Amino acid sequence: MDFLRANRHDAAVSAQADSDPWLRLIAFFKLVKSVLFVAAGVGVLNFFHQDVAGRLQHTLDHLHVDPDNRYAQMLLVEVGKMTDTNLKLVGLSLVSFFYAGLFGTEGVGLFLRKRWAEWFVVIVTGSLLPLEIYEIFHKFGGWKVAVLVINLAIIAYLITVIRRKQK
Repeated sequence: MDFLRANRHDAAVSAQADSDPWLRLIAFFKLVKSVLFVAAGVGVLNFFHQDVAGRLQHTLDHLHVDPDNRYAQMLLVEVGKMTDTNLKLVGLSLVSFFYAGLFGTEGVGLFLRKRWAEWFVVIVTGSLLPLEIYEIFHKFGGWKVAVLVINLAIIAYLITVIRRKQK
């Protein structure tokens, strides 16, 4: 009997979620972030076992950046100073793929209207807020503040959805 009651509850929740465009928007946002992190991870792997400074110089030449540009020169000098480049690239790529998997799981779960996904997004997004706040204070950027505000709005909205479903 509990099984039938649970199925009716899930059907009612599912019908309500179908009419909730905000959950779909959050799911889409998470999936876009996942795709961007996959692209970043693949892009970083393209530099593996290559002369990063030479590759960067080629890219700057292709973009017709003035070779005497002081910013281009500073960038080339800094890239040339990197040691253990391949190890750093693999680490950066792994971090990118980890976040891609995390955001992809959130997005697919929300898109499929899974209750666990709502909790998962609240927990994961909430756990990343201290890092976002640190980044804002470390080096201020308008886009960092925008991401923080969006994530706070997502958390607040999902907590409201979770509470509504518990009643």
